[in-house]
Amino acid sequence: MQILAKEGENAASTVFAPVEEVSLSAAATDAGMRKSQTSAEIYSRPRRNADTTTPPLNQDSAEEAEPQAEDAQQRRSAEEQVIASRALRNEQDQALADAELQQIRELKQRDQEVRAHEQAHASTGGSYAGSANFTYQQGPDGVRYAVGGEVPVDVSKVANDPAATLTKMEQVQRAALAPAEPSSQDRQVAAQAGQIAAQALNELSEQQREVRAAELEKVKSEQEKSRAEMDEAHKKQEKADKKLKDEEQISAAERFAEHNARLRKINEVLLQISLPQPVSAGQLLNDVV
Repeated sequence: MQILAKEGENAASTVFAPVEEVSLSAAATDAGMRKSQTSAEIYSRPRRNADTTTPPLNQDSAEEAEPQAEDAQQRRSAEEQVIASRALRNEQDQALADAELQQIRELKQRDQEVRAHEQAHASTGGSYAGSANFTYQQGPDGVRYAVGGEVPVDVSKVANDPAATLTKMEQVQRAALAPAEPSSQDRQVAAQAGQIAAQALNELSEQQREVRAAELEKVKSEQEKSRAEMDEAHKKQEKADKKLKDEEQISAAERFAEHNARLRKINEVLLQISLPQPVSAGQLLNDVV
């Protein structure tokens, strides 16, 4: 088994579900609103001046009012410092809230990228790819975001079937390189599948050569068998022709002998007819009488 990983991860994988939009939790939202409200209240609070904090001095008691004026000035300075300190804290809180929001946005984007990356592996790998496994990071809003993932993929050979192995490795290669930005691990898996595919192709070519050689040998054997059968048939035909010829010769000789016998018989009959009959003494007397 091999792992297809997102770039930057130790292993690779694929995603099945799209990333849902995640909103901030109620607690975080309320906290942000309270921070913004506090900051607004501080900046909207009017500053007190000397006329509102320091009572008018009596001309008759100017010397007595001087310490009081100094105390009022000190109080004003202290209040201003407190206000400035609160404003600074509010600015820091606001900056912190902005940083958290930026981090959440980045985590959401990373989650979408990881899930899309792994989904590309799984959907293209089909039956040769397993389920996606994710590595999560919890954001400031309490939500867990996927920051890494992996999808197991089968790169084993199909036993005694180079053609099926070749088809399988081609699909594994497509699955490894399916994401828009394949990771280094993805490319390694694709390269491994390519090597196995090349071996399967060589085995398939060797098998095809063996099959062609066997078929050629079979054709030659059939040709030789056919030639032998033709030779045997030719010999039988020659033998039959010779036998027929011999039989014809014998028949002609028999017919000729029969014809000669008939001729001899005819000649004998003709000869008998052409010769005068012998005359006996009794027949001569009869003829005379």
